[in-house]
Amino acid sequence: MPRTSTNAFKRKRSGEEADLDITPMIDVTFLLLIFFMVTSTMQSSVDQDVPPAKHGVGRDSNRATVITIKQPASSGDTPRILLGDGKGPEASVDEVEQYVADGLRAGRSFVVVKAEREVPNGFVQEVLKAVTAVDGVEFSIGVRDKR
Repeated sequence: MPRTSTNAFKRKRSGEEADLDITPMIDVTFLLLIFFMVTSTMQSSVDQDVPPAKHGVGRDSNRATVITIKQPASSGDTPRILLGDGKGPEASVDEVEQYVADGLRAGRSFVVVKAEREVPNGFVQEVLKAVTAVDGVEFSIGVRDKR
């Protein structure tokens, strides 16, 4: 059988350079970049496990306006805001500002926000934004005493 010569088996001459087309590799890189950008999920806020207090000055909650935030009754619900030390009426974020303003007029310029551990940090920030909307108040976030 006679031998036939093909280009695939030819030896290179020492003066020739191999042409490498990297265009497909760049295309694949950009496609992977777009894929990961589209499919990745971004988290706006992370729930934080608040540690016990190590330092700080205790405040007398009897002379402060207290707002308590309880975890939702079931998943998917919004957390409950209670005006007072967990015994007051339930309220919305919009009503918090009026409650703090009423406390300021009554001589309580300090606000203590107590939130349960399972309440998302973003919701606590919404309540704090309503608290700080009233001029002349200071606020603190209630934590557990170290035991």
